[in-house]
Formats: sequence, structure tokens, C-alpha cells
Amino acid sequence: MMIAESNALIIELWERIKPSINSKERMDVANSFLTVFDDYGLLDEKFLEEDLDRPLKAAAKSILPSPIDEVCEEDLIDDDPY
Repeated sequence: MMIAESNALIIELWERIKPSINSKERMDVANSFLTVFDDYGLLDEKFLEEDLDRPLKAAAKSILPSPIDEVCEEDLIDDDPY
């Protein structure tokens, strides 16, 4: 499945189940929901470029690594033996 297709699937599924979720629980449910897709490798950084509602965007930001985190990890690798 291509990334664009998986993003569309995630968003469509979320839009269909969201009305049945109590508004106070949506943040937690969105986090669990996206975690499943991430565990199966269907969630990537490009997902944050989609038009997401607040719970889905917050969940994606908490699950996906930020570009700053990636830069910091690269800075920790020291190829210079001296």
C-alpha cells in the first residue's frame, strides 16, 4: 500500500468512527488508533502534512519523530576517532 493510500485510509476510518467516540476521549482514542497503524508500518512523517483534526494531529505529533529529534540523533553519531 502506498503512503498516500494509507494516509487516506487512516483519515477516512477516523472520520467514520469519530462520531461514536465521546469528545473527552478522542485524544486517547486517536493515540491508540494511530499507534496501531504505526506498529504496522502504515504511518510516516508525511501524515502530518495531511489536513487533520486536532485529536489526530496531536496523536501523530506524539507518535512520529520530529525532524529536530532526527537531527539530534545524527549529531550523537561521531565518526571522528579523535
